Amino acid sequence: MAFLVRSRFLRQTLGVRDRKGINSIIRSLECRSYSSPHGGASSNASSSNTLLIVGGVALATTTLVAYKLNVFSPYGGGSSSKDGEKETQSKSAPESESAPGGQDEATAADSQSHPVEEKSPDKEKPVLIDIPDSVSYLLIGGGTASFTAARVILEKDPEAKVLIITEEDFVPYMRPPLSKELWFTDDLEKASSSLIFKQWIGKERSVFYKDESFYESPEALKEKNGVAILRGQKVTKISQEEKVAVLDDGRTIGYGKLLIATGGKPRTLPIFEKAPKEIQNKITLFRNINDFRHLVQVCEKAKSIAIIGGGFLGSELACALGKTGAKSDIQVTQIFPETGNMGLVFPKYLSNWTTNQVKKEGVDVLSDSTVSSITSKDGRILLKTSKNKEILADHVIVAVGIGVENDLAATSGLEVDSKDGGFHVNAELQAASNIWVAGDAACFYDFKLGCRRRVEHHDHAVVSGRLAGENMTGNHKRYEHQSMFWSDLGPKIGYEAIGIVDSSLKTVSVWASAMEADTPKAAAESSGTGIRSEVQDEGAAVADNTAKKEEKSDEASSSDGGIPGQSELEEADELDFGKGIVFYMKNQKVVGVICWNIFNQIPVARRIIDEGKVYENADEVYDLGKAFKIFS
Repeated sequence: MAFLVRSRFLRQTLGVRDRKGINSIIRSLECRSYSSPHGGASSNASSSNTLLIVGGVALATTTLVAYKLNVFSPYGGGSSSKDGEKETQSKSAPESESAPGGQDEATAADSQSHPVEEKSPDKEKPVLIDIPDSVSYLLIGGGTASFTAARVILEKDPEAKVLIITEEDFVPYMRPPLSKELWFTDDLEKASSSLIFKQWIGKERSVFYKDESFYESPEALKEKNGVAILRGQKVTKISQEEKVAVLDDGRTIGYGKLLIATGGKPRTLPIFEKAPKEIQNKITLFRNINDFRHLVQVCEKAKSIAIIGGGFLGSELACALGKTGAKSDIQVTQIFPETGNMGLVFPKYLSNWTTNQVKKEGVDVLSDSTVSSITSKDGRILLKTSKNKEILADHVIVAVGIGVENDLAATSGLEVDSKDGGFHVNAELQAASNIWVAGDAACFYDFKLGCRRRVEHHDHAVVSGRLAGENMTGNHKRYEHQSMFWSDLGPKIGYEAIGIVDSSLKTVSVWASAMEADTPKAAAESSGTGIRSEVQDEGAAVADNTAKKEEKSDEASSSDGGIPGQSELEEADELDFGKGIVFYMKNQKVVGVICWNIFNQIPVARRIIDEGKVYENADEVYDLGKAFKIFS
């Protein structure tokens, strides 16, 4: 079949000016026909190292652009497709989060600290991975929300053709172990290579939800149903009217229903963003597998690492690297502006106590501090804090939260929430006709708490992805789930939480002495649980009316109807907050709960929040502790 490629498009697209060069390019291209939404004959085309020109001038132009950029292969890292064909790694830009923007749920950005090595001229060129003209379900982002959506879509619609598009080089994986269990393995180098970790219960598990054999190749969706994954690609625009998504190489793919689960991108701070390149090369914005592997390599040589941030990720990494540093003689320093670890979440007394526990792990904690200057000294990084303290570090980790990139919303005519960021969705997680959003990227209305929220936790990604998938197949369910989250500061201290947990709220807490079984490791061993999420027993824990209260609280506060507030306990440093429940109060209602070294009781906390009961006095709130079997 003959194709016409006009020379002016070659000039504009490839920068080729002379006729001889144009003719040479045309002769070198093996032209094959395949089905195109722009018209043209249809036949099966293999995914070989060729350029496909189809359907006239417009598609020829976008195809040639992709050829010039060498971005055809979605299979990075030497992985193979389901059919066993060897794929080559695609080029990508230097990594610059969390993630993550990127295209992945809580799977999105790469770290600035370790650019992907480009292919040398003598290596095989990336190949163009053929993609179908359209699919019934298109999922943008390759993280937890996309994976759970894909799985439920296949359950509801066995004939579905599902295509996941991700910027990463990996199939969907769980993020929590990257800052938790993987660091506590006996052989860190082996864990970095295999990405297999040992859960607290002793069982080994891969970070990947499914291995390569679960996924079809994108080309296979032309002939069969299933879930395929296109790696190393980004969706830059969605045409709602045409129901077409545009890839970063110019190609398009039609869809019936579309899910956006692009996650977030790690934030940085202006002082690091403006730092010279030789310093930026020694800064990691920790988010994904590549960041974990790179940090493991850093730990093999570094003698000093600084962590910026005292939230969930910063505190987890501080404990993890503190343990690693004890074995490898690495000095770990943590810097943050709050008065203590988790200062924006925990009441102050508990934040201060947690900080002391982090220090016991060998971490030099600098609270109430920010980085005022950053310079290079003898090949290392010299940080100066707001309190004029100097830290000389070989590497810096910035863990100051994530944000959602709005580029796709801007190009696609989708609404972004002005307060919390993220794609504005309705009660069914729908952003527009035939478009849904799940995971970190969704800003939804919380009917129980009466406010819009954007949640960045694993359990939310699991449940919102599942509900979005159900609604994409024809259901009309409202998202009313109160997602939980958890964090382990090593094998001895862990907590699970749900709802709004904000240190600016009044809190009421009930505490008891901890037993040997009140640790994440012991709880996991006894219950057989691993990665914790919403799938916990909804029938757990009933009230023990014979339990004795052992509360620690302070003077009453009249700002919340006589419910006592938690002023700072003078002897908090000496007290042992072994296990307990912290209730977060707003308008005399419980809006959030932290279970401290008390596990698998989130269903109880969820029911308390869902009731929306008004509590008139402190005793009513204290009595809630009985339902958690805190004294048994």
